[in-house]
Amino acid sequence: MNWKKRFICIVTVLSLVCLMLTGCGAKHRLSGKYESESGWYEVKFELDGDCTWYQDGMFFEGNYYWDKDDEVYYLDIKGSGFYSNTTFEAEPDGNDLIITGGVVRGEVFSK
Repeated sequence: MNWKKRFICIVTVLSLVCLMLTGCGAKHRLSGKYESESGWYEVKFELDGDCTWYQDGMFFEGNYYWDKDDEVYYLDIKGSGFYSNTTFEAEPDGNDLIITGGVVRGEVFSK
């Protein structure tokens, strides 16, 4: 096999490996805005792992990640003022999320 064919084979294999690895994480990414059943809370998810929590007229920045052992998302939200940092658990339930943490106790969030 000449060097051009070998180079093309190597690039093709590396590209396929990169695509497969990228797809693994994307499976557990969320996007869009979810609103709580009470209407008091909202959370907006970005594909890059960032999220924004809304409550009491204020927005709080944070990030989220999938925990494969617990099979839940963890949302780490940074507090501000009288609000402390809070970690929420978000359990998938069909197209919804059941979120618990801080003052939120198992509330259903829908897109």
